[in-house]
Amino acid sequence: MLGRRYRGGRSGWGEWGMAAIGVVLVLLVLLFCWWAFHGSIFAVLRTVWASSMWKALIVLVVLAGVGALVDAERERHLLGAGTLILVGVVVLPCLGVWGGYFRAHQLSESIVVTDDAQPEYQWRTPWAVAASAVTSRAGSVVGTFEEDATTFLPATGGYVTPVRAKGWVKGFDQIVVQTPGENGENAVKVCDFDAQVPVARGWFQYNLRRALSFVGGDLMADPGDVWAYCEGSQARMVVPVTRYTGFPEQHEVPAGVVVFDGDSAVLDKDVKAGELPGPVYPMSLAAKQREASHAQTGFMDRLFRRSGYETVGKAGEGPDAGNESELLLRRTNSVRWDFVTGLTPRGTSTSVTAVSTMPADEVHDGKLNTLTVHRMAKDKVRQGNAALANAIIAAFPQLNWNANQLTLKEVAPTSSGTWTASITKTTTVTRLVEIAEDGAMCLTYTNGDQIDCADAGGNSENDPADEEGRGPSGEDLEDLEGLSNEELAELQRQIADEFVRRLEADGE
Repeated sequence: MLGRRYRGGRSGWGEWGMAAIGVVLVLLVLLFCWWAFHGSIFAVLRTVWASSMWKALIVLVVLAGVGALVDAERERHLLGAGTLILVGVVVLPCLGVWGGYFRAHQLSESIVVTDDAQPEYQWRTPWAVAASAVTSRAGSVVGTFEEDATTFLPATGGYVTPVRAKGWVKGFDQIVVQTPGENGENAVKVCDFDAQVPVARGWFQYNLRRALSFVGGDLMADPGDVWAYCEGSQARMVVPVTRYTGFPEQHEVPAGVVVFDGDSAVLDKDVKAGELPGPVYPMSLAAKQREASHAQTGFMDRLFRRSGYETVGKAGEGPDAGNESELLLRRTNSVRWDFVTGLTPRGTSTSVTAVSTMPADEVHDGKLNTLTVHRMAKDKVRQGNAALANAIIAAFPQLNWNANQLTLKEVAPTSSGTWTASITKTTTVTRLVEIAEDGAMCLTYTNGDQIDCADAGGNSENDPADEEGRGPSGEDLEDLEGLSNEELAELQRQIADEFVRRLEADGE
């Protein structure tokens, strides 16, 4: 008997011990999940609380559960559960559609439509050119270049690209800055963070969402809004953040910026124009405000796609495909910079009928920046950028586009009268095209010197017959000194092509 009691006591202790170990293990797992996925947990909670549809779903589930506990009769319980399911099937989709319209309508209140002319902006090196050039200009930098995170800094006229350290659990540790020089060459500078900073899709302490959740549980950030800059030799990463507001359906508003230096993360809720060299207003939020133009004139107009605007690259074609909206441009008459987008009517038309602008250099917690839509007069409407690209190629055949591997990039709305497109060869801008509002075009060097012009019909203003047999003047030869090495090589290729053309003509 004593032996049996002893064994029984031991068995009881073993069961309690195993249960205690199980509880401890579960707690450890939960603590690890909280530590590792802190940001994701907050993101799920924010998403649920922001959506009226998700809140209604939770209410229906709770009611069904309470009904199952209170109602002892099985038939009545099944009837009540069936009624809740039917209500959910009907109500939840309607709440989802209404919620999308409500959010867009709240954002659309920040849109102002005007017939006034747009501001004037400086031309910039196309984003696609700078992003693809960074790997060939970065020297001995070791790491993974986040080319998609390349950002234009209007304060300096340069582009900055963050570099992710090599390894399993790593963040950004350097940035590469390309700044244009006086001779057309790019000066390259590399800056280091004090310690690695978090990145999108990073692990554990280097996860951006997790890092932001410790600054503020209500803060959100789009990875495409993140950029960096050099403060002396010290790298800084700027993360424009947003938060939800409103009830029962919430919408996004700006919440300031979080600045990382590797040792700390500081939230600045209000940034005045000029305090930081890049875009402090979230570009993703600016895009949502632009898209909210669909909800300006009511629910039915939005539902049947008969209101608002779309972007010039909506068909995925043309020189702006992939970078057709929220171009960051600096104003010519001030040190301000804006997000600028060419707009087409919603539908099948590709004509550019308006330009939207929004301040990108200032942000204030809880306040949406105004999106101004500058409508064009009916006789000033521009052709779509895909058609414009074909017209430019046809107007200036002397460039030998295919043979010289030239492409057209980024048609920038630099003013109400003249837009600017860039002619590029791999990682170099070789020429510019100035497009007037009547369709006339002028081909220039990047320094502004004019090469050739064509009228709206594509006819060149330079008569080839007037140029035949005439050699370069002394003034022309002096102008050669102002050309960069790339431009001089391009001119040499053009001369060689012209010799070949004339020899073939003489042979015929």
